[in-house]
Amino acid sequence: LRIARGSGTSVRDVNRLIQQLIQTNKLVKQLTGVGSKKARRKMKNLFPFTM
Repeated sequence: LRIARGSGTSVRDVNRLIQQLIQTNKLVKQLTGVGSKKARRKMKNLFPFTM
């Protein structure tokens, strides 16, 4: 509520952003976890411009 008021957005938007951040962090942990070839392939497919 405090973040939403301070930024001029709705509580729903702030909650949605937080959930997206949590999901992104989980995905990154899965892809970079063990350093397997499969994980690196997934990362390359998601972000081909960085590899």
